[in-house]
Amino acid sequence: FTGDFHAIGAANNLLAAMLDNHIHQGNALGIDTRRITWKRCVDMNDRQLRNIVCGLGGKVNGVPREDGFDITVASEIMAVFCLASSMADLKERLSRIVVAYTYDEKPVTAGDLGAAANLTYQNRNVFHGSEIFSLKFRTAFEAIRGLKGYADQNYFEYSIEGGLQFPDFIFPFVSHDFRRRSRANTEFNLMYASQNRPEFHRRVLTAAWKYRWNSKERNSQHRFDLLDINYVFMPWISDTFYKTYIENPESRNAIIAYNYKNLFIVKLGYQYLYSSVGLATPMGIYGKDAYTLRLGVETAGNLLHGICNLAETKVNEDGQRTLFNIAYAQYAKFDFDICKSIRFSNRTSMAMHFALGIACPYGNSDILPYEKRYFSGGANSVRGWSVRSLGPGAFMGSDGNIDFINQTGDIKLDMSVELRMHLFWKVDGALFVDAGNIWTLRDYKDQPGGQFRWDTCWEQIAVAYGLGLRLNLNYFLLRFDAG
Repeated sequence: FTGDFHAIGAANNLLAAMLDNHIHQGNALGIDTRRITWKRCVDMNDRQLRNIVCGLGGKVNGVPREDGFDITVASEIMAVFCLASSMADLKERLSRIVVAYTYDEKPVTAGDLGAAANLTYQNRNVFHGSEIFSLKFRTAFEAIRGLKGYADQNYFEYSIEGGLQFPDFIFPFVSHDFRRRSRANTEFNLMYASQNRPEFHRRVLTAAWKYRWNSKERNSQHRFDLLDINYVFMPWISDTFYKTYIENPESRNAIIAYNYKNLFIVKLGYQYLYSSVGLATPMGIYGKDAYTLRLGVETAGNLLHGICNLAETKVNEDGQRTLFNIAYAQYAKFDFDICKSIRFSNRTSMAMHFALGIACPYGNSDILPYEKRYFSGGANSVRGWSVRSLGPGAFMGSDGNIDFINQTGDIKLDMSVELRMHLFWKVDGALFVDAGNIWTLRDYKDQPGGQFRWDTCWEQIAVAYGLGLRLNLNYFLLRFDAG
């Protein structure tokens, strides 16, 4: 942030855009659009822009309201910038700027809003042989207030990811005939992410070496992750979070305790994808007589387990082998997914979906890493439940602070049948029935009723039904469902 006129104006108008976007996305804060005090700014004294009406043009263009422009030098951000004594002081002062009032007459500050930004650089011929180099930056901010037992500390996320893709197999012993028949890519990726929350600070370092190739007919794709290394580092955990969920024997949560420690995940995996109409077909199998099949296998920790056993490395207090005093995850995971579409006529079709996933921790792990656990509910699962609000098994979440952890499992089942009918223009209607749930392989005390058992699992399959609309624009599809 340089403080020049352009930076001041950009910051001012970003805040205005965040405010209008918050209202457009549902207005969770209950902002009264008649009492918005924050105006946009322009580096020009244009009296015609002092009072305007914005948000016209229909629903997709925002909410109509009165607005206006100040001259940039008169922006409150300029005043705050001049008064701030440090970067930390500047952030604090900016977060206290009042931008509007709610219907309950309460002030809304800039710190009550959140935003995320992504910046990507790509060079598609970096070594003059069709190699693709990419660099991605991401930053996110979310205001967090009133979290009981924690300081009012906002959420910040920063990440940087670099990737290099070669249009060939970079591996010895690959035959010339195989190279000629396959459209192959070799990918190398490196990523660092930093997440700061009131409960904890988390750092993630990832390195990967992957292969991807298509068949000559382009109806199937193979992906092989030769090496995927993840290092999760927790530099700080708040006393409240640590004492409540990790240290206290009465309220200790085993899943949280495992996933909020330093951890190595070194995995390899294979994924196969097949489409009867070709992978490059716009809209996939939607409305066609066709099917897709996806298979995935993944294992982690076996290489490290062999090395650590040979080297007789230290065992921690939880009985886990460690490398550089850091435990590593060990598990196996299998996923199967099939979709079938049946076309009855030009206006009517049916889609069926079945998916099954099983992940088993073993050896050095009793619990799966959080990123590898399954969840149920949401737009791509059982649509009568919101994301991470169903299961495992008969378990019912009761602690809103940690249900996002507890409502995960080791087994996932998803099934659906959907009848689609053309209504008008590019709009289709849909009637659907979904069924499924998640389960754990082991009986965890924090998830009572969540373990998979053959004699009770069929009773725990959740069923949802509903209606939907599909906006079919031929090159992409928008779904609106009520379940």
